[in-house]
Amino acid sequence: MARWYGNVRNPGERRSRDIPQFSRLWDVLRPTECYRDLVATTAENHPYRRPAQPRVEDLLQAYIIDHGFRPGDRLPTEAAFCDELGVSRNAIREAMRSLQSLGILEIRHGYGAYLSDVSLPRLADGLAFWGKLLSREGDHVLRRIAEVRSMIETSLVSQVVGKLSEGDFAELHDCLQQIEDASTHDERAYDADRRFHEILYRPLDNWVLTGFLRALWDSTRELAGARPPVHDPTLTPDLHRKILAALEAEDAEAATHAMHEHFELTVHGVYS
Repeated sequence: MARWYGNVRNPGERRSRDIPQFSRLWDVLRPTECYRDLVATTAENHPYRRPAQPRVEDLLQAYIIDHGFRPGDRLPTEAAFCDELGVSRNAIREAMRSLQSLGILEIRHGYGAYLSDVSLPRLADGLAFWGKLLSREGDHVLRRIAEVRSMIETSLVSQVVGKLSEGDFAELHDCLQQIEDASTHDERAYDADRRFHEILYRPLDNWVLTGFLRALWDSTRELAGARPPVHDPTLTPDLHRKILAALEAEDAEAATHAMHEHFELTVHGVYS
């Protein structure tokens, strides 16, 4: 080993020992960028470097994709995954819980695991958290979410004119009836209202849009909590009725206007 590491402050002075003191060695090497690059390169290419092990969650996702599972499909059992992936049952169980928290899996106790419908729960959870935090500082979080929904839905509703099926309209009327029933008791039919808007954009067949709107709905419901409904409970079903009537008449302009009117109430009336 070279002995020039011996005394950094006086290069002419040599040590008798070949092994340098670590503190002296570090004084020499710390300032140099090339040393860090050398260490990184050496560590990357070292023959005894262990390759990074894939996470069990990643293995499960790859298996689901490779085998062509669809939303709602039942997945193999934990024992089957153990045999297929060559990992322990505990590792499979933890990975499935992780995927459940991501909204990828739905675990039904006694029945097994199923592939979930498209959803973005982490987005909804994040919006709910930041909404609760920032609302303490006077931020009108619910109004911000409603404004985003307004920009999306007001621009898209005209695109579904003439594309909704008879079955779609039957479901929309059913949702409207539930909204009307709830309004007579000064209540909000969250599930029916959300379903109404999801059915509207079904002809677009865009799972990103569906997942995003669901996340906005979920965070809205979490943040609204026990907030009182609108002062006139008949307004909500009336506005939905106007949207539905315009779509049945295949009037794109009227549908856009009705959707805009709906969100004007939501943004400036309910969540102000």
